[in-house]
Amino acid sequence: MSRIGRVIYVATAMVAACISGSPAQAGTYTVRACWEATYDGWHPVILGPSTEVRSDCAGVSTGTPMRATAWPIDAVWPSGASTGWAFTAPRGTRITKFTAVGWSSAGNSRVSIARPWFRGVWDPDSAAAAAIEGSEKPVTLGNLNAERVVFGLRCLDLYCWFPGWSGPYGPGIGRTDYIQYVAAHSITLTIRDDESPTVNLRQAPSHAWTSSNSLHLSVDATDNVGVARINALLNTTTKATSTGECSGGMNTLRMPCTRTAPTVETTLDLSSLDDGRHEVKILAADASGNETTRVIPVWLDRAAPRAPRRLTVVGGDGWHAGDTMAVTWLNPPRENAGVVAAEYELCPNDNDVGDLDGCVRGERSGADIARIDDLAVPHSGAWRLRIALRDEAGNIDWDQTADREGIEFDSDAPSASFLPFDPADPARVWLTAADDMSGVAGVEIEARRQGATTWHSLPTAHSNGRFTALLNDAELPEGVYSLRALVRDRAGHERTAMTLGDGTSLEIRLPVRADSALAVGRPERVRVKSAKGKRKRYRTVLVPKPTTRYGDPVEIEGTLSDRVGNPRAGTEVKVLERVGLPGRDWQEIASVRTGSGGAFKFRALPGPARALRFQYVGTATTRPHSQDVELRVRAGVTLIPSRRRVRNGAQITFGGRVLGGPIPPAGKILALQAQTSRGWRTFATPRARATDGRFSVPYRFLSTTVTSRYRFRVVVPEESSYPYASGSSTITSVLVRGDQ
Repeated sequence: MSRIGRVIYVATAMVAACISGSPAQAGTYTVRACWEATYDGWHPVILGPSTEVRSDCAGVSTGTPMRATAWPIDAVWPSGASTGWAFTAPRGTRITKFTAVGWSSAGNSRVSIARPWFRGVWDPDSAAAAAIEGSEKPVTLGNLNAERVVFGLRCLDLYCWFPGWSGPYGPGIGRTDYIQYVAAHSITLTIRDDESPTVNLRQAPSHAWTSSNSLHLSVDATDNVGVARINALLNTTTKATSTGECSGGMNTLRMPCTRTAPTVETTLDLSSLDDGRHEVKILAADASGNETTRVIPVWLDRAAPRAPRRLTVVGGDGWHAGDTMAVTWLNPPRENAGVVAAEYELCPNDNDVGDLDGCVRGERSGADIARIDDLAVPHSGAWRLRIALRDEAGNIDWDQTADREGIEFDSDAPSASFLPFDPADPARVWLTAADDMSGVAGVEIEARRQGATTWHSLPTAHSNGRFTALLNDAELPEGVYSLRALVRDRAGHERTAMTLGDGTSLEIRLPVRADSALAVGRPERVRVKSAKGKRKRYRTVLVPKPTTRYGDPVEIEGTLSDRVGNPRAGTEVKVLERVGLPGRDWQEIASVRTGSGGAFKFRALPGPARALRFQYVGTATTRPHSQDVELRVRAGVTLIPSRRRVRNGAQITFGGRVLGGPIPPAGKILALQAQTSRGWRTFATPRARATDGRFSVPYRFLSTTVTSRYRFRVVVPEESSYPYASGSSTITSVLVRGDQ
């Protein structure tokens, strides 16, 4: 190929029939021809006989043009024959302007261009033409919108010929000195570029948080006409610039910046930046001035999260039966990067600070994580847990942790077995139970009579490392009993024991202790029935339900013996009391000791009606026994008339006081009675005050015609809320003088 100026390649169309709207903010650049010995983007267009193209661009300073020539070898050129130079614009561009400084239309001055030859510029695809007339004039064609343009000669008629040609169509056939040509130099094409560069991040900061003081950046860019420049900015400060190898103002390339593409390879220093959001901006510009800006946010955080708060073991502190447990905590308020992971350290509780022997570490991840559901404890024992938080930037500080001691795990159930019965204490059950890790938390010993389905729980105590319970054969029915023990450790493991240490089942027949007898009551002398004519005989009996007056003490006697009558001397008998009111409990008030004959005495002091319980607690070999005495106390009350002598028609007041207490809160109902020929008759029911027991009743005598003496009393009836038996006052009399 001949030497031609290098030209930028951008695709366009040239004439009005091919024009389209220009994209906004498109840049432009120029491509020149016949300034260098090469031509980029140009190619010959030869569409007919006896035509040629050639380039004589070397030495263009003297005006040597690019040339298109038609030779008069053949008589006729058919329609559409052409010779010229075509330029194709690069992809994504359009040709908007064509200029030529030098333009000539005939290489041989003897001939002028004859019609119907067309000299000028046209669109090779649509054949639309932009005619250029005139010779040796500068040429400017604007308002183009073409992908390709051609300048040269083109036949637009049915056929074309040279002037002076002779023959069927005219004179001059066969003449070789007739030359048709068009030539131009100093050609300039204006290219509009509608595409902006594409920025390629070969290595760039992610959109996540970082704690690093430096970030490596590797960037290049691509463009249809070549990238001229890449700038890298940190916030508003330029940190790196790279320029492409681009042609200058005398550009002859279709794509001026495609020889060497610019790249940015740099490390950004972040050490002077505050924590928070920053921006890395990449600006890429192409040969036409189009720019692309790409913004990459940089989230900077160098501070580790603060310690979590309220670290809690789900299910509570203490021992756990499972080796996997859950823990929860509260995260500190977010300042910059959010929490994305929790790292933990689980060490034996006995380790000193910094001692990692036997420790395990792990982590769990999740946005704003505040819980671990599967914290695995390596083996049985007590452990100390430390948790530190890691944020999105990777910050973590083991000096800011939540600590929890006493995370305890016990994998084994306790051991337990019964001990043989002790003949010196045959009703007592003994059990050994132990748990080497968490310790025994509770023991329940139960008994079940053969043939029954219910297990009875026995009160259990702990003594000298063993557990014991009493088979109370004074309360349990006779029969053969099986025993079992339910043993639970502090972790919740349970063990059921039903045998001795050698595996033998444990059974016992009740009762196993010797019986005892207790007789108690108030002594009373009663006559013994005998045959007629014999002397009267008396004996003393113990009355279990004695009755006494208000304010009198009661002498109680009793005897304690074994079941065959042998006295139990020097034995303590407890005395309990329960006042005869609903809801009252037994209260221990005294104890007595039997004499050499097994007898004892107790003086019950004055008081309300009550039950007395005399209780022998038994021994390891003797069953306990108790006997109740129901002490009935008559209520005490006084009755005093205001006058003892009155005349018929006068009024007196009967007053008095209930002596026993406590009196019901609503007061105590009384019956005021008068003696008649038919017995005692109630004529008033006063109520004694709860505060002091006093009462008063006014009464007027109206029907006494002869002087009479009347007898009166007040009766205290029994009531569930008043702890006394029925009682009455002494009888008092009133003399009433009649009207006659």
